[in-house]
Amino acid sequence: MIRTKLGKYALFTALTVLPTFSLMAQDVDKPVIQDISFNSSDVDFDGTAEYKITVKSKSPVTFLSSSLKTPIEGKYRWGGGQGMTFNKIGDDLYEYTGRVSFDKYDTPGEYKLEGVTVENAARVESDPFETKVVNFRNISKPIITPLQSSIKDGGSVSYKVQVRSFCPPNFLNSSFEGPNGNIYGGGSGHSFNRVGDDLYETTITNRVSEFAPSGDYTLNHVSIENACNGVSSVGESVVTKVDNPKEDISKPVIEDISYTLSDDASGDIRVTFTLKANSKSPITFLSSSFEGPNGNIWGGGQGTSFTKLSEGKYEHTFSTTISSYEPRGLYTLSYVSVENAGMNESEKYRDIVINIKDKVKTEAVNNSSRGTVKEVDTNTGTSVKKRSSAVIEQ
Repeated sequence: MIRTKLGKYALFTALTVLPTFSLMAQDVDKPVIQDISFNSSDVDFDGTAEYKITVKSKSPVTFLSSSLKTPIEGKYRWGGGQGMTFNKIGDDLYEYTGRVSFDKYDTPGEYKLEGVTVENAARVESDPFETKVVNFRNISKPIITPLQSSIKDGGSVSYKVQVRSFCPPNFLNSSFEGPNGNIYGGGSGHSFNRVGDDLYETTITNRVSEFAPSGDYTLNHVSIENACNGVSSVGESVVTKVDNPKEDISKPVIEDISYTLSDDASGDIRVTFTLKANSKSPITFLSSSFEGPNGNIWGGGQGTSFTKLSEGKYEHTFSTTISSYEPRGLYTLSYVSVENAGMNESEKYRDIVINIKDKVKTEAVNNSSRGTVKEVDTNTGTSVKKRSSAVIEQ
C-alpha cells in the first residue's frame, strides 16, 4: 500500500510540474538589440566617435560583449565582455553610450564594431547585432577661407586652405563652379606649407575673365590626401560674388577647319589642323576626338590658347602623328567644339574624314569651294596638301 501511494504521489508530482516548466520556457526574457548607431560615420585627425546601443529587455541589461577591428588585418583594438550599466529610457527599453577615441598615430581606415551582444539580469544573452563601421582619417576636414568675398570686372579669386595632418599633405581635390556650371574639377599633386605643429596651409587661386558671366562662383568638393594614405573629409563650399559688366553671353562659331599632311622618311604621317572661329570674347577651350580604323586614338578637352587674327576672329593650329606602324584607312576628327571666355560653348563642328594611304591622288568635296587639290606621294617626304572644312577624303 505504501508503494502504491508513493507511486501515485510521484505520478501526481510529475503531472503537476511539467506544465509549470513549459510555461517558464515560454516566458524567457531574451534581450533584443534594436539599434547601434555612431554619431558620425567619419572621425577626423584626433577626434572621438560616439555610439549608442539600444536594447529591448524586460529585465535590466547588465553585460556587454563586443570587439573593435582595426584596418590592420587581424588586429583588434579590443575584444571581450564585461559588466556594463545600461540606462533605462522607457518601458523595457535600455541604452548604453560608448566612445572610440582616435589620435594622430592611429592607422587611417575603417574600424568595425562587431560581435555585439548583451545579457540581462535574467542571464539571457541576445543575438549578435550587425557590424557597424566608423572611418578614421589621420587628417582633418579642411578649413577654407575666401580672400575676396567679391570681385568686379574679372580678376583672381583666391582661397586659403588649412588642414591638420600627422603626415605632410601632398594631394588636393577640388571643383570650381560658375553660373553656367562646372569650370573644372579633379585632383593633382599639390604643395602645402607647414605653418605649425601638424598644421599645413596652401592657397587656391582661380582666374575669372572679365567676359565671364556675373553671379556666384563656388569652390567645393575640397579634400586633401597626405603621405600616409589618409584622405580628409570634404570641406565646406565657399561662394564668391562676381560682377562683370562686360560679360559675353554669345556663343562662339567655328567657321572652318582645314588640314595639311606631311610625312617623313620613316613613313610617319603628320596631320596638322587649323581651326578658325568667330567669337566676341577670346576663345579659351577646345574639345575634340580623333578616331582611326581601330577605334579612338584620343579625345577630350583642355584649356587652349587661340591667336586673335582680327576683331572677333580667332585661329588655332594643332597636330597629330599617324605612325608608320598604324593601319592605313579612314581617320576622323570629330566632336570639335570651342568655348570662349564668356564660358559659352559652340555647336559641334561636322566631322573631318581623311583616308590615309601610302600613295594616293586626292579629291576634295568642298562645300565652300575654298579647298585646293594636289597629287601627293605620302612616302616622298615632300609635299603638302591642304583642305578646308568639308568632309574630305584623300
